[in-house]
Amino acid sequence: MVVELCNSAVLLHGTDELREAESAARWLAARGYRLGEDPSALPRLREEREVLRDFLSARASSETLARFNEAAQRHVGGARIAADGSLELIPLADPKDMAGAATLALLTWGSGAEGARLKVCAAPECRWAYYDSSRSRSRSWCDMNVCGARHKMREYRARKDGSSTETSA
Repeated sequence: MVVELCNSAVLLHGTDELREAESAARWLAARGYRLGEDPSALPRLREEREVLRDFLSARASSETLARFNEAAQRHVGGARIAADGSLELIPLADPKDMAGAATLALLTWGSGAEGARLKVCAAPECRWAYYDSSRSRSRSWCDMNVCGARHKMREYRARKDGSSTETSA
């Protein structure tokens, strides 16, 4: 759900399922959620999507963490321990609010070791959210054949351009 919400905007292609209210309502309904009636619901949803995406890419940043915690406070009314011993968060928001549900999911599941596998592509023009299933948990790119290859080609060209100016000097 977190990955799906983050990837509702495909930055490489300039598309955003949440750009307009009608398309956002269809996209959310297909996933069992709804867009609030409040006129600020759509801009808030887009903003919270970016808060989640930022959190996945820079968990250690104090600014990112503060923004994520603000979003969490909007959605969580409290916590309790369930009968099975697991942490249960009590939502404040409507259960059909996808941003709230995704924030709650990140608070419970995403803060642990498995949650650290949720990442955002290191390519600034991409920022696609993905689950790092690699054994070493060290993936940086959503797709090595696309974003990783572009990065490696840029590095290669920078080295080549740098070495050609050094040898001609």
